[in-house]
Amino acid sequence: MRLTRRVLGRLFVGPAVAACLLVPTLASTAIASTSATMESWAQAAQVTSTDPAATASRPSNYVLDKAGIMPTEMIDQINRLGTALEAATPGAEIGVLTLETLDDRDIAEVANDQFRKLGIGLDVKGNGVLIVVAPNERKARIEVGYGLEGAIPDAAAGRLLDEYAIPAFNKNDYPGGIMATYVALARIVADEYGAQIGEDLAVEGGSAQPEGGLGITAIILIVLVLLVIGYISNRFGGGSSGRGPSVGGGASRGW
Repeated sequence: MRLTRRVLGRLFVGPAVAACLLVPTLASTAIASTSATMESWAQAAQVTSTDPAATASRPSNYVLDKAGIMPTEMIDQINRLGTALEAATPGAEIGVLTLETLDDRDIAEVANDQFRKLGIGLDVKGNGVLIVVAPNERKARIEVGYGLEGAIPDAAAGRLLDEYAIPAFNKNDYPGGIMATYVALARIVADEYGAQIGEDLAVEGGSAQPEGGLGITAIILIVLVLLVIGYISNRFGGGSSGRGPSVGGGASRGW
């Protein structure tokens, strides 16, 4: 009996104390999440260009144009729409990444890695989408976080590329294809959270909080359970792999 109490104490008391200390910081952590994502985009965009006319590699909230195919005005338009969408939803994000080369890698692999590295969407919700375009290899992909996989299943992601991106890309209109795809995705994501995007691309309605918000008691219980599970997993050989939000699926196309 004494041994049992001692083991239980090790398993649960430590995590419980940690949870009590952690709960007051949850709000500040959530607030910092968005800032961290924006910073990761800005840091990734710090690439020097020798061409003064190039539009590539400027720090941006939602666009990382390494291929230099996006005009400034369109990047600004995407940033405004992305900011409004994120504010009207529980942190949903849609990012755009263009690449000069895939370095002989599959675009699905590259998109998956970059989705995690850039931290698209919230970790706890996985509600992000990343559009990846490699014009020199003539490849494109929509990578979808697990939290939006129901709204944007693989087949839907493929149809969006077929309808909005590929026809424009075949005409070398990369900005037009990317913008049309971005707006179509934004409308789907907005609708998922009860918001709407008007003809002027303004986001209306929606809720920045999940439906049926959790009370402090529920948050404490969830944190306790997660800490105990993490403690046991790490103690007995489990542990997690990978970093950043989880990827749910997506679709790739060539042209």
